[in-house]
Amino acid sequence: MTEIGGRVSGLSSLETSVADVELRGRINTSAPLEITGKINPLKQDLFADIRARFTGMDLSPTSPYSGKYVGYVIEKGKLSFDLKYLIDKRRLTSENRVFIDQFTFGEKVDSPTATSLPVKLAVALLKDRNGRFTSTSP
Repeated sequence: MTEIGGRVSGLSSLETSVADVELRGRINTSAPLEITGKINPLKQDLFADIRARFTGMDLSPTSPYSGKYVGYVIEKGKLSFDLKYLIDKRRLTSENRVFIDQFTFGEKVDSPTATSLPVKLAVALLKDRNGRFTSTSP
């Protein structure tokens, strides 16, 4: 993460107060990251209403990891996500959206720790005809 900045304003020990959170930065110097919302971490029943999202993180710099554990370098692909979490009265509600665009494996890597699962087939099955896959959970 780079270029991180932001603020938490209105933080108080009062049970009824809610602080505003706004943090911004970049992942791998290109993908904008934004975390916004409202929190009261000092309330007896924690309250947090937070949204975190970033768009367009280049996945090719993670090739050393994919080579080691998956057995292939990552030729290209962009990762984006949009996460929302609400904690209110000890109840967690979340919504997670993950989007991967043009994910493509490159050359095979000889790694003793790589999985033997058919990962290229799995990725091919998850992609739509435009080379994208999306995961959404309520």
